[in-house]
Amino acid sequence: MADFEGFEALEDLVADILARTQPSRRNRTLADIGRVLRKSQADRIKAQKQPDGESFPKRRKKLPMRKHLSATKFLYPMHGSGAPRVVLMKSWSFVGRRYIVGYDIEDGATRTFRRDKIIKFLPVDAADQNKNAGKWYTPGARQQAMFKRIRLPKWLQGWSETDAVSAGFRGDVVRIAESHQEGRDWHPKRILIGLSPADVRMIEDRIDELLGTGG
Repeated sequence: MADFEGFEALEDLVADILARTQPSRRNRTLADIGRVLRKSQADRIKAQKQPDGESFPKRRKKLPMRKHLSATKFLYPMHGSGAPRVVLMKSWSFVGRRYIVGYDIEDGATRTFRRDKIIKFLPVDAADQNKNAGKWYTPGARQQAMFKRIRLPKWLQGWSETDAVSAGFRGDVVRIAESHQEGRDWHPKRILIGLSPADVRMIEDRIDELLGTGG
C-alpha cells in the first residue's frame, strides 16, 4: 500500500474486505478501489488542492523578464540529459541567474532551459536572425496550473496487488512528485497523494456497493 498521507485509514477498510470476501471477489474489489483512488487523486490535483481542502502553495513568483528580440543559439542536451541539439531561440530572456526562457524555433513553443546545462553558445547568422519567432504570450491561470501532465493515467495510477491496494506515481515523474510531496528541493509541501475525508467516504460507499450482496 502506498505510504502517503492518510493511507493508514485505508488499511482498516481493506482488512474488512479481506475478511469478508473470497479471493476472486477480493481481487476485483481491490482493483475497483485502486481505480477510484486514482481518479480521486487526479481530480484533486487538477483542482490544485491538498487532501484537507487547502489550496496548493503557489508557485514562487517569477522574476520580471526583459525580452530580447534578437536570436540566440546554443548547444543543449536533449531533454536536459541526452545527446546535444542546437537550440535557436527568439524573443528570449534570462530569468534570474539560472534560466533562459524564449521561443524555441524547432519545437515551435516557448521553452525554459537551465543556463548551467548549456554546452556552448553558437554564432547566429543573418538567415537565423530573420526567422520568425512565433507569438510570445503570458500564460493564463489555466496554463499556469501545476502538475497537468503527471496527473495523466500514464504517470498517476491505481493498482491492486496481493491483499493490497495502491495509488501513486510511476515512471520518470516519481522523483518530481516526491520532491513536492515531501517538500524537498526548495519546493513547498504539496501533498499530491493522500486521502481526504471525501476519499474515505467514497471508498466506504464503494465497499458497501461491492459487498452489498455478501462475499
